[in-house]
Amino acid sequence: MRALTILRVVDLYQGDRVQSFKDAADSGIWGITQKATAGATGRDKKYKERRSAAIDAGLLWGAYHWGTGVDVTKQVENFLKTAEPDDQTLVALDFEDPRMTLGQARQFMTGVAEKLGRKAILYSGHLIKEKLGNRTDAFFGSHRLWLAQYDPDPRVQKS
Repeated sequence: MRALTILRVVDLYQGDRVQSFKDAADSGIWGITQKATAGATGRDKKYKERRSAAIDAGLLWGAYHWGTGVDVTKQVENFLKTAEPDDQTLVALDFEDPRMTLGQARQFMTGVAEKLGRKAILYSGHLIKEKLGNRTDAFFGSHRLWLAQYDPDPRVQKS
């Protein structure tokens, strides 16, 4: 028996086609999470225009950063300058690039929290599980996890 999936939040990046955020809202979508940045200098070309259009359509807004192995302070600056998160913007680190270490992911999330006064969400799947192994990590365990594992039996870090 297959579980019914009800799509409520859509994850986008500049390569995705978008026709109407109003139609999305009217069909039951609650929010959009858009890639804002990657590394120290990468910026998603569609971020700003989509943010305005989604919010105008009444959708919740989120921004995520694709973490890489480059200088983390520059990554935090790039993300916050580009995403311009307000108090309502969900912020997340996309931790899928194996060049980013656990220490760098921790530094990125700490830097964002210090600047915004709230924690970012961690988006990851196999990478966080591979890097943590069977260890419990209080820092990562204290953050919300957006688990990138799309099967009927997801497994998370030990708590």
